[in-house]
Amino acid sequence: MPWTYTYRAALGRRERLRVSKSSQRDLVRAFLLRHNLRNKTHYGILGPAGMPAALVARLNGEANELLQSPEQRASLSKAGFEPSGGSPQDFASLISEQMQKWASIVKAVGFQME
Repeated sequence: MPWTYTYRAALGRRERLRVSKSSQRDLVRAFLLRHNLRNKTHYGILGPAGMPAALVARLNGEANELLQSPEQRASLSKAGFEPSGGSPQDFASLISEQMQKWASIVKAVGFQME
């Protein structure tokens, strides 16, 4: 059964698109390109709430050390990644910022599944 997506275009008109379930990714990509929105994928390590601070610090330190090794950086760069590392607080801030950004975009365009 095809899905219908309705969204409010930037100029205020409503548009409806019918797409098959298999083409949802293509729809999202087309939508982002059409409205000149850029997305960047981020990878990180997450753990359960309440992890001991010492364990978080140890895992973070080892991950950052690995990301700084020339071999690992070359391997990740060759695969198209931009290794950066950082603190758990930096990553939590990034996640929060991205959630706010995309939630406001989804709300502004009225993009919803029906």
